[in-house]
Amino acid sequence: MEALVKKVLPIFIGAGILLGILQNINYFVANENMNYENSMGQGLQFFLYSISYTVIIGMAVALTYEWIRKRLAWEDGIARKIIIEYLSSLVVALSVMTALSYVLVPQYCVEGTFSMELKANLIITFVMDTVIMLFINSIMIFKDWRAALMEKNKLEKENIQMQFQMLKNQLNPHFLFNSLNTLSSLVHIDADKADAFIQEFAGIFRKILEIREKTLVSLKEELNLADSWLFLQKYRFEEGLIPEISVSRESMQHKVPPLTLQLLLENAVKHNAIHASNPLRIEISANGEWLHVTNNRIHKGHKEASTGIGLKNLVSRYELLGDRIPQFITREDSFEAHIPLIKD
Repeated sequence: MEALVKKVLPIFIGAGILLGILQNINYFVANENMNYENSMGQGLQFFLYSISYTVIIGMAVALTYEWIRKRLAWEDGIARKIIIEYLSSLVVALSVMTALSYVLVPQYCVEGTFSMELKANLIITFVMDTVIMLFINSIMIFKDWRAALMEKNKLEKENIQMQFQMLKNQLNPHFLFNSLNTLSSLVHIDADKADAFIQEFAGIFRKILEIREKTLVSLKEELNLADSWLFLQKYRFEEGLIPEISVSRESMQHKVPPLTLQLLLENAVKHNAIHASNPLRIEISANGEWLHVTNNRIHKGHKEASTGIGLKNLVSRYELLGDRIPQFITREDSFEAHIPLIKD
């Protein structure tokens, strides 16, 4: 409230002075034959009345607007908010103007009506106050709207970041669970390979920790991590896993959410029976707009339990980014994942 008074009071005082000067000029021109002392006294009276009217009516309207502004949110409707503010200001201005006239200049109020001279001055004062308040209200409405919009965007951004972080936090347990399954199988086959696997696994996990806080990473970074992951899987599957990578140089700088390839590769290994006699072939390609990951389907004798976190996680992250959505196609003999590449 204090800030509002400091902001608009000087404006209305200035407007009152200007109005008083204009009304005095008009008065002296219209009454050029009047006695000098009388005309000066009357002019000073008009001057003081003009300032009083302008300041009191203007401040009443400003305080009314401020009171309504704090009680009507933009969510209640922009048009409704603006109409109520302006109509309330108009009613208050007319009411205060009428009351002031009976208090300050009762001699011009005869039997409940105003003299023509008072009416003219009141109309001028009312028009000037209305124009000033329209201007001030418009500025304040714009500032309120912009502040509300910025606050809304801030909350939406914070909500998206929180959701995105929650989704990213799901990835490490997912990766850890699948890697430990691989290690468990490898321990029973070859202890030396299991030890080498642990060393490589530590290196990969270090890379994951470096990129997990990012919203997007380049496809080149993703492919480097995928190469390391595929190298680990070779310890277990040897000739049973055949990756084929064909990515254009143009696509390398495009972006994807971190660990996108990691999820797709893990799913391919998890849900297929892999043998050297019937290898799992994983093809990774990109053409500038999409990243394509395709693998042949090798049906297992038993269905592998799945939480469904991986693909749902990837779709959710793209939804939060507001970009195109990944597409997944399951055929009888193959599975295809088409992932949008995000350009800088």
